[in-house]
Amino acid sequence: MYYTSALSAQQISPSLQIVELPDSLKVQADYGLTVLKGANPGGSQLADYILSPTGQQILAKYGFSSPKSVPEPQGVGGVLLAVSVAFALQKKLVAAKQQKVKVGDI
Repeated sequence: MYYTSALSAQQISPSLQIVELPDSLKVQADYGLTVLKGANPGGSQLADYILSPTGQQILAKYGFSSPKSVPEPQGVGGVLLAVSVAFALQKKLVAAKQQKVKVGDI
C-alpha cells in the first residue's frame, strides 16, 4: 500500500510495521495541481493553502515531498494540452452526473 495509507493503518494498529522498499521497487506517483481560469474562487484558495507552509507541513507529515514548480507550457502545444485536459475533465463530470443512483433504486 502507499505510505500514507500505512501511516493511517499503523495509527489504528500500532503493532503494524512499515517496511521501506529498496529504490528499485518503489513506485513514485507524481500529482499535479492546476486552477483553471474561471474556476470557483474556492479552488484558488485551496491551491494557495496546499502550497502554503502549513499545507506543506501537513503533506510532509503524510510522506509527500515538496512540490516542484513547472512553468506553464506556452505556444500551441501547451494550449492543446490544456484544452485536452479540460475536455477530459468535463466529460468525466458529465458521466459522473449521469451515473448518480438513488438509494431506493439499488
